[in-house]
Amino acid sequence: MTKFTLKALCGAKKNTRYISLFLLITIILSFTACEDKTMDMGINMRSLEAGNQIEFKTTPQTRSADNLLFDIGDTIGIYSVIWQPDNQTPGELQSSGNFDDNKPYNLVDENDNWTSPDPIYYPIDGTKIDLYAYYPWQENPMNSNAEINVSVHEDQRVLESYNRSDFKAAVSRGLNYESGPFLFDFYHRLSQVKFEIVAGTGVRPEQLTAAQIKLTNVITDGTYSFTGGNPDNITAGNTIADITPCGLFQLENNKVTGKAAIIIPQTLGIENQIEVIFANRTISAGFDQSVTFGMGESRLITITLNADGIDFTTEIKPWDEQPPTEEEDLIAYFDVNCESGNILYIYIGTSNDVVV
Repeated sequence: MTKFTLKALCGAKKNTRYISLFLLITIILSFTACEDKTMDMGINMRSLEAGNQIEFKTTPQTRSADNLLFDIGDTIGIYSVIWQPDNQTPGELQSSGNFDDNKPYNLVDENDNWTSPDPIYYPIDGTKIDLYAYYPWQENPMNSNAEINVSVHEDQRVLESYNRSDFKAAVSRGLNYESGPFLFDFYHRLSQVKFEIVAGTGVRPEQLTAAQIKLTNVITDGTYSFTGGNPDNITAGNTIADITPCGLFQLENNKVTGKAAIIIPQTLGIENQIEVIFANRTISAGFDQSVTFGMGESRLITITLNADGIDFTTEIKPWDEQPPTEEEDLIAYFDVNCESGNILYIYIGTSNDVVV
C-alpha cells in the first residue's frame, strides 16, 4: 500500500498544506474508484483475470461425438450463487439478485467450447459459488419462487420445435477460482415419447409410413425447481393441448419407427388418447390404465394398427439423443384395383417410399 506523509508548512506557505491535503483526498478517491470496478455490489471482489473465468464442458468423455447433448449454436443460461461469509454454508438461489443472473453461454464448436459475451468470474478471495445451468436459454426464465417456467410445442413436426421443447439442467457446487475446468453434467428433465407402428390385421406394412399420430389432452407447461420445496422436480401446469410428434416413419420389416415427441412429465389416463390418422381415417384408443411419464425418462409406445382399430403397449427405454428425421415433402399414393378401377387405399409417403 502506498503511504502518504503530510507536513505542516508555516508562514507564507501555509496554503500549500491545504493544497496537499486536497491532492491526497483526490488520489485516495481515485484508488477507491478503481477498486470499485472489481467489486460486486460491495460483497466480494471478482477476479477479472481471464484464467479465473469459469471453464466447463458438457459432454462426458464416454459420450461419442455423434451422440452429443447439444448442437453448435445452442445457448444455455447460468446462475451463480455465492456461499455465506464463513465459506461453509451454500447460498440460496433467488429469482434475481444472485452473484450472476441468467448469463448466456453459447456452444461455438464441436470441441464442446462455450463462450459468453458477459462471462462469469470467480470471487478473488476464494469464496465458493454454486452454478445452476439450464437449456434452452430464456430472457426471463424464473418466477418469483426461483422456478424456471418450461413448456413444450404442441406441433413438433418441425425439428426445431422438437429441439426447443427439450429442457435440460445441471448443477455444480462448491467451486472457486482454484477449481479449474469442470463438467456440467446436464440431464433431460422432461419426458421423451417414441412411437412405432406394427402392421396388424388388414394392413400392409408399406402403408404405415403414411400414418400420422397425435397424443391428445396433454399438459404442455410447468415449472422446474433446482431447489426449495420440490428439489430438482417438474411441477405440471394446466395448459392442455394435443401433441403432434416429430419425425418420418421408416419401414423396418412389418413395422415403422422414427417419430418422437417431448412432453411435460405427467400421468396419462382415460382422458388421454392416441390417434392414428391413416387412409383418410382417424383411429383412436385410450389409456385403459394410468401410465406415468417420468422426469428424464423415455417411453416407447408400440401401436398395433388393424383395419378396425388399434392396440398399444408402452415400455421405458433409454433416452435417444439422435433427433428424429424431419418430415419430407409428402406425396399421395393411390392403390387401385386395375379391373374395377376402385381405389383400395389412399396413403401418404415420400418419393423414397416403395409402393407395392
